[in-house]
Amino acid sequence: MLERFWDILFPPKCVFCRRVLTEGEAEICTPCRGRILLPDIKPRTAKGAFYDEAISSLWYEDEVREALHRFKFSGRQNYARPLARIMAHTAAEKLAQKPDIITWVPTNRLNMRRRGYNHAELLAQELAGFMKTPCLDTLKKNRRTAPMFDLKPDQRRANVLGAFELSCRTEEIAGKHVLLTDDILTTGSTASECARILKMNGAGRVTVITAATPRK
Repeated sequence: MLERFWDILFPPKCVFCRRVLTEGEAEICTPCRGRILLPDIKPRTAKGAFYDEAISSLWYEDEVREALHRFKFSGRQNYARPLARIMAHTAAEKLAQKPDIITWVPTNRLNMRRRGYNHAELLAQELAGFMKTPCLDTLKKNRRTAPMFDLKPDQRRANVLGAFELSCRTEEIAGKHVLLTDDILTTGSTASECARILKMNGAGRVTVITAATPRK
């Protein structure tokens, strides 16, 4: 009864377009399911990157971009589950080998204090549940870095170089296939630096998975 009353006061809305969901819809409205859930995004590799492969579920544009901004900056922690559900579908479709461990790109202490959570960690935890795979805290950020959005690719690489270190025992990742989770993949500089630390400490393979990536 209380839940019904709550839904009347605050009706559930689509994660992406914010339209009030109709009966039979859950998390994502029918138009958004048809428009954005099945983009043709091929697995990506990058010359010089330390990760083996990167996969993304959605194009980072329009409603997806706005949803990820709400998730990351406006406290919408509940977005983690529907986004991770989409990512789990992508992983099932595009990963040739199931990972042994799921982990995430860490954030600095200031962001944790300001936001109260690490969005990448929330995605990893939900994804681990969908994929029935252990979730492990493997990395920590040892210094603040400049915001990446205004930096060129070579500046991005320099910005994150040496910014991460291992936070688990090496034997926990030795020879393992590690799935590294984040919200957006742009140039891949941050993901590559995280993968470098993981591989330097014995990880056998590092695959990156993100909710979204830009078309260009």
